[in-house]
Order: sequence, then C-alpha cells, then structure tokens
Amino acid sequence: MKRILALSLCILTLFLCACQPTPDHDIIINQGEADQAGMGKRNTPKPAEPGSTEAPVVYYYETRASIPEHYKLDRQAYSSQVSVEIDAEVLFDKDGVFPVYEVQKRDLLSDTDLMKRFITLLCPGSTAYYEWEPTKDDIKVQLDAAVNYHGQADSVVEIDDNIIRYFQDAFKKAPDKPDKKPANPDAPMSVNDSYYLERPDGTIGYLLINGINAIAYNSSPYLWTYYKWNITQRELDLVEEIKISQQEAKQQADDLLTAMGFTGYSIIAADEMAGIMINTNEWAGSYWMLDYGRAFGNTMTIDERKAMFHGFTEDKSMDSSVGAPWEGIETIRIIVGREGVVSVVCKGLTEIVDEMENDVPFIDFDSLIERMTAHLGHRFGYKGTEKGGSDRVISVSAIQLVYGLTCYKDRPDSGIYMPMWEIEFTQSDDMNELKEQQVYFSAIDGSPMEPRAVLSNELYSTTPLPNGQLPRH
Repeated sequence: MKRILALSLCILTLFLCACQPTPDHDIIINQGEADQAGMGKRNTPKPAEPGSTEAPVVYYYETRASIPEHYKLDRQAYSSQVSVEIDAEVLFDKDGVFPVYEVQKRDLLSDTDLMKRFITLLCPGSTAYYEWEPTKDDIKVQLDAAVNYHGQADSVVEIDDNIIRYFQDAFKKAPDKPDKKPANPDAPMSVNDSYYLERPDGTIGYLLINGINAIAYNSSPYLWTYYKWNITQRELDLVEEIKISQQEAKQQADDLLTAMGFTGYSIIAADEMAGIMINTNEWAGSYWMLDYGRAFGNTMTIDERKAMFHGFTEDKSMDSSVGAPWEGIETIRIIVGREGVVSVVCKGLTEIVDEMENDVPFIDFDSLIERMTAHLGHRFGYKGTEKGGSDRVISVSAIQLVYGLTCYKDRPDSGIYMPMWEIEFTQSDDMNELKEQQVYFSAIDGSPMEPRAVLSNELYSTTPLPNGQLPRH
C-alpha cells in the first residue's frame, strides 16, 4: 500500500493521548507518520522504541451501514455569538466502493487527432483560422442593430448614444476584408489562442483554448447564453420555448461524449438557457445546458455550479473558490438546442494515473459531526453580533458524499480524487439570511478539506530553494 503525506497535522494531534480504551470496532493505526490529504492508513504499527512514551495515532472507523439516512441535531450554542443546528438528509451509496486516485491534467492540445475529431464533430467541413479582426461588414451589422434598437424597450441590451458612437468609430477603423491566417491542423494548438472555424456556407464557429485541459466551443462567436431564471419576465416573453426535450438533448450530448472518447462522466445537472446574438441584439432561442462531472461508481464529483454561484465575498469563505490543484472543477458543459449542439466547454479534465487505495474506510459519523460543528462554529463565531445583528445561526440542510480533487504535496500538475462529505448550510441572523454555502470534510478522517483552492503563484512558488525544494507560503 502506498504511503501518502498528510495536508493537516493539526487534525492528527487531536488523537494523541497517553492511554486509550479498547475499541469495540475496527481501528486503523498510523505510527506517527502523517498522511497525504487527510487519508488514514491501514498499516501495522511498528513496535515502540525502548523508553518511548509517544502514542500512535489511532483512527476509529465504523461500517458504512451504520451511517444514518437522516441526521438531526437541535440547536447548540458553540459560543455566545453563534449556534449550529442540523436537519439534513445524508446521501451516499452505502453499497458503494470508494477508491482514491492520483490524476493528472489531460493534455487535450498535444493530441492533435482528438482536436481534429472535436472540430469535425462540432463544425463539420470547417477550416480553422486564427481569430481575425472584425471587418467593416461585421461592424455594420452591429451598428445597424444598435441604431434600430436605440431607446427601444424590447432591446436585448440597453442601447445609448455611447454604444452607437463606439460602433461608428470601430467601423471607420475596421479592415475591408478579413486577414485570414490558417491554423496548422497537424500542430498542437496553443493556450490562450482563439480560432474561427469557417464552414463551407461562410458561417463561423468559435474555439477558445483556455488551458491544456480546458477548451470552449461556440457555434457562433456572437452567441451568448443566460440562465432563464436570471432574466426578467419581459425578456422571457421574447424567448421562444425550447423545441427539444431534455431527454433528446441528453442523448445528443451523450453521443458527443462517446464519439470524443470521453468516458467516466455522468450528468450532474440540467438547466434551461436563453440565447442571444450579441451582434444583432436579438434572442436566438432556448436551450438545454447539461453539466457532466466525473463519476466514481454512483458518487459524483462536486457540482461546478456551486462554485460558480458562491464566490468569495465578505460573508462567503474561500470554501467557495474555484480550482485545485488547477483552476476549474472538472466539468464538461454541453448546450443543446433544436439545431443541435451549440456550445461545449471542457474544464479541468483529468486522466487517472494510479489507484492509490481501492476502497478506503470512513471515519465514524459522530466524530465527523463533532468536527463539522466545531469548524463552523469557530469559523463564523466572530460574526455573531456584527452590524447590530443578533446571534448567528448556522443551519446545516444537506450532507452528501462527493468526490473532490485535492492538491498532491508539491506536484502542481497532479491531484488526488478522494471521497469527501459535502456539507450545505446557511447562516442567518435578524439582519440577513445568506445563500447556501458548502464546506468539505475528508470522509476518511474528517479533516476539513479545500478541494477548490487555486494553486496560484500567490500560494505556490516554482522557484527552487537552495536545497532543491519548492517554497510554500
């Protein structure tokens, strides 16, 4: 069994003691060496050195069948300023197997055959060019649309004199003809490059390279989509209904993933979208947006939308930041309308390089709850009476097992997929009630996890120290 180095020594010290009662269930013993990413070991402890008084670190585990389907905890005061209460369904596959995997970035760009297949499937018959500057004809379409909708209530965007002047100036500077520079189909594409995919009928698709393992395609460079719940009723009245069923859209998305050779993904969520053409300021129609994540048996990875909507603000912690160990929770987002697939966004794609554990044990649930309530109470304890509010209440509404990607020691191009408990909660007082947030705890030893903290230059330096090691901040 491979040894793995721990991310949080402070959690392990909670278990240190001189004498411990004989457990009535299985134990896992780790003879003093820390684990990676909060993972417990199942090794046999070495005999104590003569004269040693150091006790081994002991993890207590229980059978998964004993984890409750619902957990309720009446409101308990963590301090004079904050209380925690729990009334939550506990969702996980009791009959499942929960391995731990080492993964690395999936290099999409070096696989030229894959990129050719991607372009052929989404934009058949097209020729790839580097993105060119808009021509006078392109700008004139936008200028005419701006003039037509100037001051009109049914415009998709608010058109004022400044916008019209902008397009008038852009028209004067625009070239008469596009400066087309063909892209070499047999050469790897480059990060941060953007490409126009010109179809035989002259229409254009758009391909953006965000990273080695992150690409985005749109059927038009001018097509933008919005969540229907995020636009006004007046705007909804202008958008046609979806002309394709969710099941039909899913079948098209599944077929695309199969043709691309992307396996091990399952749908996490489906949302209704409204599309607009930003060059004509007109609604393009309605679509299904299907989010796919990695599936480990019946357990899914984190829903990327939670990270997107729960950004870092004064009242939201870094538990809602995006990325780890590279930016972007692993997601394949496919948007489908009556005309077929109109958008594909791949973020944070990985490939498995090693199975580190084939089925890890879980920490007992009572210990998990103790750590979770202490963590929430400590983290928000100072906010209880700020701004004149009353005591803050942390209400846990859902507990679900997911897979999260964490950093692997000092290797920025590798990560570890491991099972975690996702805890959804709200905070409220008499001044406000905040939206749902999440915190994550290792299912193995209950360590607080941050599966979405970006391993950025601010946190990690690639300049070696004199001893050859990399500094951490």
